[in-house]
Amino acid sequence: MFVCNCNGVRMRDMSAAVDHVAGCGAPTVAAVYAQCGVAPKCGRCKVDIQRMLDDAMRPAQAMAAE
Repeated sequence: MFVCNCNGVRMRDMSAAVDHVAGCGAPTVAAVYAQCGVAPKCGRCKVDIQRMLDDAMRPAQAMAAE
């Protein structure tokens, strides 16, 4: 399944990029695009990428609150 149709980025590649970016402490959509080696075109996938980042950061936020 593709997350970014314009750039042909599949879910597995986007997930790996999100995990990497979240682990580096720079959780931005722009950083995920850069990690994938692409630039946004139509922007429809930005919402999905942000949700993926939010989900990836949730465990870190929960630990910080403890």
